[in-house]
Amino acid sequence: MAQTIRLCTWNIQLGWHLQAILGAVRSHPDFAGLDLLALQEASIHSDREDAREIAAALGTEYQSFQVTAHFLGKFAQANALVWNTSRMQVLTTDIVGLPRAREVQLSRAERTFLYALPQQQRISLMIDGALGHELVRVYVAHLDVLGIAHKWEQFRRILGDARARQPAANLTILAGDLNTYRIRSRPNWANMIAAAELDGFQDLTSEIRWTHHTLRRVRFRQKLDAIFVRRTRPLRYRSWSLDVSGSDHIPVFAEITLE
Repeated sequence: MAQTIRLCTWNIQLGWHLQAILGAVRSHPDFAGLDLLALQEASIHSDREDAREIAAALGTEYQSFQVTAHFLGKFAQANALVWNTSRMQVLTTDIVGLPRAREVQLSRAERTFLYALPQQQRISLMIDGALGHELVRVYVAHLDVLGIAHKWEQFRRILGDARARQPAANLTILAGDLNTYRIRSRPNWANMIAAAELDGFQDLTSEIRWTHHTLRRVRFRQKLDAIFVRRTRPLRYRSWSLDVSGSDHIPVFAEITLE
């Protein structure tokens, strides 16, 4: 029998507009009945984790797992996963540390540029869970804003973990903010897509044109967020984005039907 999984990834910009985010989650039908919600740039407000507030807004059957990667001033910057406990049982959680610029080989120009900037720790959460008869592994990723080869090495770290981690999952999801900025056609991030495809991942969001915007005189849009999926058996899917307020990113959705 076919099984459907509905998921979303959203960078919520440190929860600066948390009430708008909670309003969207409570009122928009696309959020209703989600199985998984991957969050980047979650934070803590009034001693409560943003992910916990969002889980409560989705319903009493939702729980959350949030881990702070670093601080931007007084604001915690965290990755998180919110899941529907009536549909998914979380079995294990882990953290995949992503390499900093000083830990990878870079060109002289990129090294000089990045070394002059404050170094931030980036992470990917790893969650193993059971959804029906499927062992589901979820990576919630947030790559660095700047750097090209550096960002590529961070992505490779996640792919390497997914390749090596045992037991193997029936379905592996890699979702998050990859920060694949470009101006016109540069830089070309095709090597990242090719590496994911080589490891059996499919980009479900390649047809979504933009996921990030700047609210200035000229609205500058970028495609930064993505959902990749790996499964040995056939699947069908549809993906879409939702232009709602609350962050400089918009939420990206996918509905996956497992044959």
